[in-house]
Amino acid sequence: MAEHDYIIVGAGSSGAALAGRLTDAGRSVLLLEAGGAASSIRYRVPAAFMSLWFSPDSSWMYQGEPEPGLNGRCMPIPRGRVVGGSSAINGMICNRGAPQDYDNWAAGGLEGWAYEDLLPYFRRSETNWRGASRWHGGSGPVTVSPYPNPSPHARLVSEAARAMGFSETDDFAGPAPEGFGLPDMNVRRGRRVSAADAYLEGRRPTLTVATRAQALRILIENGCAVGVEYLQGGKVRIARTAGEVILSGGPINTPQLLMCSGIGPADELRRHDIGVRLDQPRIGRDLEDQPGVRFTFSAKEPLSLTRELRADRAARAALTWLVSGRGLLAAPPLMGFFIVRTREGLAQPDMRMIVSAPMESRVWFPGWRKPVGPGLNVGVSLTHPRSRGSVSLASADPLAKPLIRYNVYSDPHDLAEMRRGFRLARELVRQPSLSRLVGDLAQPAAEPKSDDEVDAYLRAATMTTFHPIGSCRMGAGGAAPVDGEFRLRGIDNLRVVDTSVFPTQIGGNPNLPAMMLAERAADMLLERAPPGPSSNVRGPY
Repeated sequence: MAEHDYIIVGAGSSGAALAGRLTDAGRSVLLLEAGGAASSIRYRVPAAFMSLWFSPDSSWMYQGEPEPGLNGRCMPIPRGRVVGGSSAINGMICNRGAPQDYDNWAAGGLEGWAYEDLLPYFRRSETNWRGASRWHGGSGPVTVSPYPNPSPHARLVSEAARAMGFSETDDFAGPAPEGFGLPDMNVRRGRRVSAADAYLEGRRPTLTVATRAQALRILIENGCAVGVEYLQGGKVRIARTAGEVILSGGPINTPQLLMCSGIGPADELRRHDIGVRLDQPRIGRDLEDQPGVRFTFSAKEPLSLTRELRADRAARAALTWLVSGRGLLAAPPLMGFFIVRTREGLAQPDMRMIVSAPMESRVWFPGWRKPVGPGLNVGVSLTHPRSRGSVSLASADPLAKPLIRYNVYSDPHDLAEMRRGFRLARELVRQPSLSRLVGDLAQPAAEPKSDDEVDAYLRAATMTTFHPIGSCRMGAGGAAPVDGEFRLRGIDNLRVVDTSVFPTQIGGNPNLPAMMLAERAADMLLERAPPGPSSNVRGPY
């Protein structure tokens, strides 16, 4: 029953960052995390990230509901269930998205949320390898490093991109934030840097981190959030706050906790015999993620990654990483990263592409295990889809997994755009520099030709990029559950600080923006004035 200044639910990208900033200011914080500590070496090895997605030790292991637009398929939805949240299991790519993404938020009525307003918070959060500048910070907690292990085939991808007329950039968060190149990474000396690594290091006497503590309900008295009921060690416990309850569970867990607490669409709550404390029809609605498809092309010769994964060489690579933080294990096997506009007249980039060696690559040795066949992956994703989904309750039990449906391709626009994305990937590998290396499309067996054939393949193969947002959106109007200061409308002392509040999708990766939200929320909670302009120097984005 101890009281804290703040209770934060969720130790992910936003929650860990916010806890760090509040305890920097001497406030007492209870940080509740349903998972355990990220103590295994797997969390440190950048190249091991995919092994964390589908492990119950590190992931919620969510499975989506049958998707009508995907032939009834159920998609896996990995979300971090560990201190550090999804920042402890993601691909570590640093990319804020386009300035126009945030300017759209301001144009929609959220005063003070344009890119110029948010840039100081991005800068405050990072120590960028380029040093401090108008676009980057030089003394923040989050390490941003250059991509550490370029493939020898990256040059071929660059030549193909230039042949298609795309511009090259060496900084996706700088003055030219679109084009092709290699992305920055949240890596320090070859090790992953999660939000918890960045913001919770050092002795913090006013911080209490409760691990394996799953929030069950928000305690509400007289229309005011006063604490959280949670399960830890098989016992139901209660924590109370003298200040505020802050939800940072992410776009899946945050709306579920709200609904289990009686805050959400009244008809759904009554269907599960949950008492209605606040009828808020948009809680759990407006969920979206970026649809993506990975196209695998055969390779006419083994890629360097395949050669290096032979067991004896892989053992040598592991030793190199342990000693120096360099080499094969220091990064995912990328060859190129694209954020581009695929046609004239667009206000912002509409497509992302990642070119890589097969992510399924594994250690092999003759007579023991065969290597994954030589190949090259081109992942294509739509930056700003129009389809919308939902998070809803399976039951009143807060331990039951929620029902997640993205309604992928429910808007025909998205399928038409992804069809163009397929043709873009095909055109890339047909460029002279890559055609010497890359063969036919290996999945599916027969290359689709007509629009109908492409659409059929897309429906059979589409996943998402695991960038969900929007299930508790911010907005200037009363219909939006959350206002521009993260306050949940209708309940006092309750805020939502995670990517569920994004009003619209961003074209980048949400990890850095999630920490930016925390930086801004900390100023609001501590009643500090917003930071000044990034620089008196103004230049094009």
